[in-house]
Amino acid sequence: MSRTVGQIIDSVASVVVTRSNAVERQRIFELIQEAYYELAQKTSWVVLRKQKTLAFNATTSKEILLPADLIGIDAVLGDETTGYRPYLPRDEYDVDYDETTFRYFFSEIIDEPVAQGSDLQIAQGDTTFEADSLTTDYTGDFIVFGTIPGYHELSASKEISRTYYGQSLSDEYYQIRPPGTKKISAVTSSRQATTETLTCHYWRFPPPLYRETDMILIPAERSLELMVMIRYVGERHKQSFRANEFKQELYGVQGDGEDGELARAIKSNPEFNAPTVKKNRQGNIFDMGANNLASRTGISNDNLPGSGPWRGYFGR
Repeated sequence: MSRTVGQIIDSVASVVVTRSNAVERQRIFELIQEAYYELAQKTSWVVLRKQKTLAFNATTSKEILLPADLIGIDAVLGDETTGYRPYLPRDEYDVDYDETTFRYFFSEIIDEPVAQGSDLQIAQGDTTFEADSLTTDYTGDFIVFGTIPGYHELSASKEISRTYYGQSLSDEYYQIRPPGTKKISAVTSSRQATTETLTCHYWRFPPPLYRETDMILIPAERSLELMVMIRYVGERHKQSFRANEFKQELYGVQGDGEDGELARAIKSNPEFNAPTVKKNRQGNIFDMGANNLASRTGISNDNLPGSGPWRGYFGR
């Protein structure tokens, strides 16, 4: 069972805090959020995986905006009719001229928000906000509030899809489509922009932690505790020897990450498995409704040995 932020704070404080008070507790909370987002980037955690449909076409959609909360991509795949054909990751400038694979690349990495201002107001527990400077509807994009961790998807012009539980904000800075947001393009084996509808399988940053009752989604609570304690003792006590003890437990005695607590958590996380379709020995998609033997011999399907589930068994 997942643990709450408050339970993680209690566990960390019992080990590294000599005199617990509200200030120290708040600082541990902040370190948990910082370490939580670092932990999210360590691997494609199954609880953080999502999909996005990429509807490319030859005229208006040669590149598509990806979610701002994306951490990494597990796969970009075609649909079932293509056998879930994989598009391989490439740097646009590193592709050999004669390469014949289907591939995708980031056509742009945003370096400036599409909209920003310093007049945002939102109350704790709300999904709507006010900002007179925001006059364009960017529904589907993501907004960031000041320096507060987390990405919030816009479900309407001035509405976010998930309830905001942080402290109420007034005259706060905001940015929509923050720097680092990516656009993706894909090309076929003939180096032409694809017109397929693809599926992007990715993992994302989890929702930010606002309250001690919030649940830790990533199944690596001990790793999270150790990451927080390393930060805390280094910051508060300058005790490098204690930090080293925690690092050995987290990354292993050798420090190479092969046998520590983090490695065990990652190994227990299910790997991403792309969907598959059945194929024959020639690599073609196996069609149980086809019967190529009949078409080659002129024999009626009704006279072939086997029927029902055996139809197509003799085809190549």
